[in-house]
Amino acid sequence: MHGAPLRVLVLEDNPDDFQLLLDVLGGNGSSGLEISHCSRLSQALELLDGGGFDVVLSDLGLPDSQGLATITRLVERFPALPLVVLTGLDDEMVGVEAVREGAQDYLVKGDMGPELLLRTLRHAIERKKTQEELRQARKELEIRVQERTAELIRANLQLQEEIAERVRTEAERLRLFTAIEQASEAVAILDAKAVIEYVNPAFERITGYSQAETLGRPAFAIYMPQAEVEFRRIVQHVSAGQPWSARHTTQTKDGRTLDVLRNVSPVRDEKGAIVNFVVLSTDVTAMVSLERQLVQAQKLEAIGTLAGGIAHDFNNILTAIIGYTELALASAHLLDEDRQYLEQVLAAGGRARDTVSQILAFSRQGAAEHKVIQIAPIVKEALKLLRASIPTTIELRQYIARDPGRIMGDPTHVHQVLMNLCTNASHAMGQAGGVLEVTLQEQTMDAQAAVALGNLKAGGYLCLSVSDTGQGMAPEVQQRIFEPFFTTKGVGQGTGLGLSVVHGIIKNHGGAISVQSQPGQGTTFRVFLPRVEAEEERPAPEPAPVPRGTGTVLLVDDDAALADLGRIMMERLGYTVQAFTSSPEALAAFRFQPQVFDLVVSDNIMPQMTGTQLIGEIKAIRPDLPVALCTGNNEYIPRESLHSLGISRLIMKPLSYRVLAEHLSDLLGQGRASGAGAGGTPVIAEVDPGGAGDPGAAVSLLKELTLLLNSDMAEALASLDRLGGLLAATRHAPAFRRVDKLVRAFDLEAARQAIADLILGLEGPGSDGPEARA
Repeated sequence: MHGAPLRVLVLEDNPDDFQLLLDVLGGNGSSGLEISHCSRLSQALELLDGGGFDVVLSDLGLPDSQGLATITRLVERFPALPLVVLTGLDDEMVGVEAVREGAQDYLVKGDMGPELLLRTLRHAIERKKTQEELRQARKELEIRVQERTAELIRANLQLQEEIAERVRTEAERLRLFTAIEQASEAVAILDAKAVIEYVNPAFERITGYSQAETLGRPAFAIYMPQAEVEFRRIVQHVSAGQPWSARHTTQTKDGRTLDVLRNVSPVRDEKGAIVNFVVLSTDVTAMVSLERQLVQAQKLEAIGTLAGGIAHDFNNILTAIIGYTELALASAHLLDEDRQYLEQVLAAGGRARDTVSQILAFSRQGAAEHKVIQIAPIVKEALKLLRASIPTTIELRQYIARDPGRIMGDPTHVHQVLMNLCTNASHAMGQAGGVLEVTLQEQTMDAQAAVALGNLKAGGYLCLSVSDTGQGMAPEVQQRIFEPFFTTKGVGQGTGLGLSVVHGIIKNHGGAISVQSQPGQGTTFRVFLPRVEAEEERPAPEPAPVPRGTGTVLLVDDDAALADLGRIMMERLGYTVQAFTSSPEALAAFRFQPQVFDLVVSDNIMPQMTGTQLIGEIKAIRPDLPVALCTGNNEYIPRESLHSLGISRLIMKPLSYRVLAEHLSDLLGQGRASGAGAGGTPVIAEVDPGGAGDPGAAVSLLKELTLLLNSDMAEALASLDRLGGLLAATRHAPAFRRVDKLVRAFDLEAARQAIADLILGLEGPGSDGPEARA
């Protein structure tokens, strides 16, 4: 044996067995062993706690521990110490179990020699050492495996995060790409030299250039081909890191002109260097057109406001002119020459009134009110206005049916439709001239034709046709003419809204519009509007004399001439009048004696206090008092507002003597034949411009009727009633009945001729005085 002796702790409670062991070994230390002995497990544990032993040789049967429990306690307490078990001859299986519990080997007491004992002890030490090394290696391996596993887990998590980030980034790029591809704005990406690298579909749609035509080309060749220097200046500006934005006019590939809002921005890499430019172009043609429309609408609104103001003052002047002229014509002492002069003044006043009425109709705002209307007079009136505004090289032809029928609609809108179509036709022919033909006639459509035209119903329609001999339209233009903002005219020559508005008006009237055109062969628009059955015409009531009345009227007008005129007219009609030119003074007079007055007639637009304000104060004192508001303006006062203010009547200036008399009679509830004397005989005004025996007055009214046929059919019909009171009982009654019939049938051309014939009859010899009556 070489080296230091093995220190062996022997656990044996039997002294004979311990001695036998020493005998086998030849004594303590003789075999290279240093042997210590314990008979109890507790003693062994104390010794082993001190360390210094290389191996333990232990019996299983000890006083304080039996069997495998001894092995278990030793292995648990000293796991690194080699252990060899001593067993009896018949307990070899116990030794095997002990090895399974942690012992390195076992020896049978009656079957061991010195060499076997030493070899077993040394092998136990080596085996234990190897086990410990393996255990340590395994432990270190487990630690390394755990550490590596942790590293792999961390790496895997990091990889997963990187993958997720890449997925998110790719998704964002995909979303960004999809958004750019589907954007309505034209997007282009340029390289640092302003060469196009990418364009989206909207770019192709807006500019007309495909990707193949743009990629790799200098951007200025597409955006600003005529201004390369200016484009280079823009690129230089953006290259300095400053975005650029401006709105300008550009042309598409097919020559269309667009208003475009263009933004150019720099794109930097991770180092901050500019590597690309992004050009965003937005088509703002529609917005610019709307801006122009807004400016035009503001101009029209300003014109309307101006027209209203002018109309107020002008109607006041006309009221004085017409009123005083009617009073002068009523004089029985006029010379024939003077009467003719005054009649010319009255006729001129009527024309001036019609002109103001047209201005007010142009400037009036408000919702359309559909009613049963004859559109033949509207068409004729529109064509008269149109004749003065189109070149003389254009021949205007019209074919209007005698009685084409009626529609349910708005006269202003029908007028607007016709004027728009005729204006477009005039533009299509230009200064070279041509023929503009307007036709109005009734047309009956079956179900198939009505549906094909525009999902209409079968039945009767009025067909308004506008044809020109102009340049015509190509099929692709015809398909778009009703689109808002579409126009074939140059910049500043049209907005592209006219035909779309026409289309909307016609649809709102339950109708349809069609167009036929060929390049170089002119254009025909046909408007179909549903025809409605006219109400059964009732015979005109027998006209009554100018109604007189009694009562006290409070008259207020800031124009002294009108206040004086109104007072004179009312007094001649039998009324007592207190006239004021100051609304505060009028209110003071009313407050002093509120029960004296039977009626209030007030102008609306006055300084210090308007008519509506004055009426409000008066109504607060006497809610039951009838009041009338006069205006020469086109101000729109809704009926509900009139009702809430307590206004009984809205009277438009200028008004005639008879109209004023009828208003006063109605307001005071005295009827058209008010002022009856004893026995119910109507009392006729001493000075009556509409008297039955005054042919001069009848001539004046007939001339006034001629003017009304061009402007106000409702007033024209009222004028017929007044003429009936003058002529129904005279030898001129048949001629008048012919006029009345023609006017009510809206055969206005024939009516004008009949009126002219009647005027000649009235102005001829033997027409004056009661003796002319039948």
